Amino acid sequence: MRFLNGDLEVGEQVVTETMVNALFSFVFSSITWIVKKCGNAVRTKRKESKLQKKMKELWQVMEYTEMLYEAIQKEELILFLKGEKEYNITPSQYTPAAEPTDVSKVLSKVIYKVYETDSSIKEEFEETLLIMLGETDYDVYVAVLYIMSELFKEKNGLSPFNINISLILPKLKCEVLQREKSFKEGIVYSNGFVSSKVWDNLERFNHVCKEEYGIELF
Repeated sequence: MRFLNGDLEVGEQVVTETMVNALFSFVFSSITWIVKKCGNAVRTKRKESKLQKKMKELWQVMEYTEMLYEAIQKEELILFLKGEKEYNITPSQYTPAAEPTDVSKVLSKVIYKVYETDSSIKEEFEETLLIMLGETDYDVYVAVLYIMSELFKEKNGLSPFNINISLILPKLKCEVLQREKSFKEGIVYSNGFVSSKVWDNLERFNHVCKEEYGIELF
């Protein structure tokens, strides 16, 4: 009470001020220590989060690679490329919800990864695209999506190989032109989504191919 009322002697005041200063110093040091600890914890957590993300990606690649070889063994590579049955590839957040499968991810996370150790996957991929071009309207459209994604990746240095477009293009042109009417009427995706914009998309793809890649789809 004497301290609160200002009744302390000079010596007592010095001692008290010293104690108060020491107390403030201790509190400040404690707060600084806590802040540093929290900062280190946050940085550690961020590092762990990045490591966990990387491990998850590696695990996914291994899982998808195993899935691909299983599809090849069963002669179901077409189903794999369409993401049907058990061959579902989790789409990235940037994939349009209406798209039948994440073709870009299938290429970069599966086909390209396998190509690093097994270059025969390129020829297998090309042959499968050719087969798809002779199947349903939906198969033809999915094949076109893969071709467009591959051409984009090739131009931007994102693909470890170049597909034999001269082998694929004649078949693609023929099939697209023969199916123009049905494409304009719309197609049903394997997930049940009905797209009425298929022909519009194909015309846009054709324009991009002329401008960017110097070829015509049809």
